Amino acid sequence: MASSPQRSIPTIDRISDFPDSILCHILYFLPTKQAASTIILSKSWKDVWLSVFAIDFDDETFKDFKSFHEFVYSTMFKLRDKKTPIHSFSLILGNSSRFDQKQFNRIFKFAMEQGVVNLDFNMDAKKRHIKLPHRILSFKTLQVLKLTRLEMRDFDQVDFPQLKTLHLDRVMFKSHEYYGKFLHVCPVLEDL
Repeated sequence: MASSPQRSIPTIDRISDFPDSILCHILYFLPTKQAASTIILSKSWKDVWLSVFAIDFDDETFKDFKSFHEFVYSTMFKLRDKKTPIHSFSLILGNSSRFDQKQFNRIFKFAMEQGVVNLDFNMDAKKRHIKLPHRILSFKTLQVLKLTRLEMRDFDQVDFPQLKTLHLDRVMFKSHEYYGKFLHVCPVLEDL
């Protein structure tokens, strides 16, 4: 019996034909580093990954702090359109992280200006607690706030009118009064 010739199956890039809104939705679920790697697919993907409504930075996925720092700063301050909103922002830092307080403040100022709704600031892998940037305490758009291994020292104003979910893991407050003051300004809190 003669063998039939094999037919080659045409390879068509159907995903690139999706509207940018669908592509952004798909990339929303990936860490920012993986979303950025989609630019190797085609030049048109560059605009797509920079329009995603979620930014997820984890320094453990980089070989060293220098490359992580460059990626964070170029993504936020050079490449990304400042008019594009950010729905979800996650910053996970380990022991190799050497951001200083001024840099934290700049990063969170940028996130605030983009109207972040979901914020996860995780310092779990650090050996010491760091101070929470005061800017976080006035995110009026926040609905979800997750903080891990941070210090809450003196603060005057806290304003979370829309905060529904608050997760605190190894967050050190200056005193019990500050903890109460912090919770008092969450009028619609549902999950603590």
